[in-house]
Amino acid sequence: MLRLEPISKRGRQLVKEHGDTWSFIRWAPMVCFSDNIGIQITSKDGKHTRNIREQNDANFTYVWLKG
Repeated sequence: MLRLEPISKRGRQLVKEHGDTWSFIRWAPMVCFSDNIGIQITSKDGKHTRNIREQNDANFTYVWLKG
């Protein structure tokens, strides 16, 4: 589990729509980030899956939660 902290307007919109606590799916090189490491996450309601950059994502920073 991780908590998203929005940076951009789009980030704030996603947190408003899907909450700030998301579940971790995988951590891997991603084509959408030119094979740089990314994190795939899904909202707690299961309605939205998103890839975010491991570092310097334009929309979010994130904090790992226990559990």
